[in-house]
Amino acid sequence: MGTLYCVRHGQASFGAANYDQLSNLGERQALQLGRYWRARGMHFDRIYTGTLARHAQTALGVAQGLFFEKNSEVVSVSIESSAINFESSAIRTEVLNEYDSEALIAAQLLRIPPPEPLPSPHTREGYKAHFRVLREALKAWIAGDLTPQRMPSFANFREGLAHLAADIAASPDGNTLIVSSGGPLSTLVMHVLRAEPQAMIDLNYQMKNTAVSSFFVSSGKLHLSGFNALAHLDSPEFAGWVTST
Repeated sequence: MGTLYCVRHGQASFGAANYDQLSNLGERQALQLGRYWRARGMHFDRIYTGTLARHAQTALGVAQGLFFEKNSEVVSVSIESSAINFESSAIRTEVLNEYDSEALIAAQLLRIPPPEPLPSPHTREGYKAHFRVLREALKAWIAGDLTPQRMPSFANFREGLAHLAADIAASPDGNTLIVSSGGPLSTLVMHVLRAEPQAMIDLNYQMKNTAVSSFFVSSGKLHLSGFNALAHLDSPEFAGWVTST
């Protein structure tokens, strides 16, 4: 029986000039997930990622954890090569890229201007306001009332993920890994569960960095078996490692 493991990227750089880079903690989260899987003999037959930097960086971190021998004094060239080959062998597809949150927020603010400018996202109130407006923008995007330039409609966004899910479900054996973002992964979960499209928003807002959602393949379809799991961080030594940005 085939199994699909979907991983949200490690913590990115929220509030920085370039969000699309893992933070130091994000790199450690990815490495720890790989180490956790290595201790359990995990292997993957197929790997898919989006084309964003944080996807590739997370996949490489997972690979380093999978192939790095913790008790070895020196990391051999062969181990380093294995990790690089793991990441570089991934099938990269824009289908797994995140929606453009900045474009959605900008379009929503033009559509329904706020009574006063939003505070800086670096403040507590600004952070809350950012995600409050994004939630409203996502509702409008899903309903078809908002489609920013250079972004697909939600219907097309969902359709691409549905085709990918069908392709993966057509391979009944082996382990498949997806490294992506909260938007595509929550949409995939919504699709598999046949939930209402608006459910994607709540699923998305729950997803933690490097959380794992899993599916098994049966009768040519994907079936959800786990959601937003953080077993690799379930230890006192990783207190403070659970993030959602």
